[in-house]
Amino acid sequence: MWPAEWTYYSIDPDARVLEVEATDKHIERLVGDAAALPLPDNSADVVLMQCVSHHLDESTWPVSLVEANRVLKPGGSFIFLDGVWRKRRWFSRVFWKLDAGHYPRTSDQLETAIAKQFQVVETDRFNVVHHSILLTARPFS
Repeated sequence: MWPAEWTYYSIDPDARVLEVEATDKHIERLVGDAAALPLPDNSADVVLMQCVSHHLDESTWPVSLVEANRVLKPGGSFIFLDGVWRKRRWFSRVFWKLDAGHYPRTSDQLETAIAKQFQVVETDRFNVVHHSILLTARPFS
């Protein structure tokens, strides 16, 4: 999916991630926090935040978006994918109770926060277990 010459950084707060054997030579696993990414400013062509936001509390969530913006190169892409909270979707509510993430947010909450940091280019919605949202965005010029 990405150019062969790129390096993919997988960032996780759990140090056990370093013990996972890489299946691809282009993956570098780093221990880090969404509120303080261990990458320099303007160093990433793409930031993919996948199934992360529902693990971030109300103070960390907006800071994670600032951090994603900080590490993106000018003209880079921010790709966001996560499940959203929908009270009327009983099946999803059951799975949210089982999920380790304790901070599911509505689509409006996610979109509003992302739009404060990025120019949203495209938004898609679909259902798997949860109603999900996929956004692509760019840093403001």
